[in-house]
Order: sequence, then C-alpha cells, then structure tokens
Amino acid sequence: MWVSNPFLTDIDSLNLLTSEINQFIELTSDTTLKMLYPRVSLIKFWTQASHEYPELSQKALKTILPFATSYLCECGFSALVNIKTKYCSRFEVEDEL
Repeated sequence: MWVSNPFLTDIDSLNLLTSEINQFIELTSDTTLKMLYPRVSLIKFWTQASHEYPELSQKALKTILPFATSYLCECGFSALVNIKTKYCSRFEVEDEL
C-alpha cells in the first residue's frame, strides 16, 4: 500500500525498518514530491525520490519492478500471438495441392 500511494498510508501499518520509517516520514512531508506524485508514473516518482530517500526508494522499486517486466513480457507475447494468428489464417494450401 505504501508503495502505490505513500501520502495516504498510515505509518502504524508499515512493516519497515526504523531507518526506512524515518525516511518515509520525511518523504510524506516533502512538498516537492507531493506535487510530483500525481503528475508522473509510479516508477518515475520512486526514481526521483531515490536521490533523497535511497533505502525506501530501493525497496519500493524492488516491489514495482517485477510487475513492470512481466507486463512487458505479456505485451510482447500477445503481439506475437496476434501476428502469428493473422498470418496463419491467410495460408491457402489448396493452391499448393
């Protein structure tokens, strides 16, 4: 929950180390990041936050990254299946027989 929306997460519900909780408290009071959050993607937000909050940002990116890579893989596979299906349906074997 804290990764997807850090500004609405309750601090008591966090399962983080003490140093990460301190960084989280500082992050939630950072007005620059608060204004940046709705305008950029989640990955860009945490990448930008990594300059000032490295431990917290690294943990957030490790959580987000598997979903991004599997999403790209699924998109590529879907495109391949679509192309293969389109070309297979155009084969006319009757002329060759």
